[in-house]
Amino acid sequence: MQIHEFEQAVWRVDRLRLLVRGPKDAIVGDYDWVKAADQGLTVTEYIKTRITLKVMYLQFSIVDGSGKMPNGKTKIGNLRQSYRDS
Repeated sequence: MQIHEFEQAVWRVDRLRLLVRGPKDAIVGDYDWVKAADQGLTVTEYIKTRITLKVMYLQFSIVDGSGKMPNGKTKIGNLRQSYRDS
């Protein structure tokens, strides 16, 4: 899966804005989740369970509705709300 496809899949399934940095033609693992992550999950837990193994060595960031990187303790539900509030 190409980086832009992975980012789009994260948005489609989890409604989270993920930015992956890497060569334009870089391939990452498939984002094969079909159910959205639980609202009570923290950003750190989300990254550990859904992102890290898929993007491997590439740098990435999750950004909130204002374009800032949220604290790792931020709940996924609050992060999703930030997109609606912006």
